[in-house]
Amino acid sequence: MAEGGSTKRLLEVAGAFLKLGCIAFGGPAAHVGLMEEEFVRRRRWLSREEFLDVLGAMNLLPGPNSTEMTIHLGWRRAGWPGFFVGGLAFILPAALITSAVAWFYVRFGALPQGRALLYGVKPTIIAVIALAVIRLARSALRGTAAIALAVAAFAGCAVGLDPLAALLGAGALSLLRARLRRGATGAASALAALPPAPLAAASSAAPASAAGAGSAPA
Repeated sequence: MAEGGSTKRLLEVAGAFLKLGCIAFGGPAAHVGLMEEEFVRRRRWLSREEFLDVLGAMNLLPGPNSTEMTIHLGWRRAGWPGFFVGGLAFILPAALITSAVAWFYVRFGALPQGRALLYGVKPTIIAVIALAVIRLARSALRGTAAIALAVAAFAGCAVGLDPLAALLGAGALSLLRARLRRGATGAASALAALPPAPLAAASSAAPASAAGAGSAPA
């Protein structure tokens, strides 16, 4: 990558994640929704399918997946400098704003005005998360098998199953299904690859063998 292009991409990473660090309220789920809007729909750094793949991998790691997504996307866009710059640009503003909001909550959270503000913020965050889920579901839930896995994982989590166990279980089932389908496809391909002459000879030999057996002396 040329020096000018590298610097431009690094500044792009810094600006994008500095913006998200200042406006991404609501926790990792809301952050992921904002990242999908920013980097998939607006900037087109990656496709929705790639975004889902990265999100799935980040959910298998300990720690907040929105921060992990930030670091990975920074690295993806601008290499190792983007790895560090993207992470710092996202984390530092959020840490400062969180400190200020915590002070505000301790000082004014019990007042009617503070409660009214928090009452308005909560449904907005839910709306952001729901919109991200709907958009991502359009790409992730393609086919009956994907829908069945999603329903099973949702039901498991709803009754108290650990989300990591649900992720690993769904991945294992998907891997098993892929292996079974490859095995069936391979067997069909092997039969189709057989030359027609041996098959015809085998089919004609079978009636001849049966007739010979029937005419043999008792």
